[in-house]
Amino acid sequence: MAKSTVIVDSGVLSRYLYNKPGYISEIDKIGFDNIKISIVTFIELINWIEKFPIDKKAKGLLKNKIYSIKIEHITESVSKKAEIISKLNPNSKPNDLLIYSTCMVTKQKILTLNTKDFILKKK
Repeated sequence: MAKSTVIVDSGVLSRYLYNKPGYISEIDKIGFDNIKISIVTFIELINWIEKFPIDKKAKGLLKNKIYSIKIEHITESVSKKAEIISKLNPNSKPNDLLIYSTCMVTKQKILTLNTKDFILKKK
């Protein structure tokens, strides 16, 4: 039986790509082929790489690694879910809100460092 996919947040994935201990094992447990990123995370990571103080060759290698990850795109269903959640949690961070909505709509788990940003508060 194939493992289910997990959406990985930029905080975890950037540390994995930077070879931070602990983050490598988490993604290795899931399997690199079983992770996905939201389009929001993709954009965050590409911006992170451009600002990261490394040489052009290393940036190219990191970008290629990111380009190899499957992307979950924002759909109308995700947008509508984000609208509902934002009404319940008006102080939500837009990026995290879109990632959380993507996970809810696609019924995938998320691997994140910001667990507090991915909790639905009810009024």
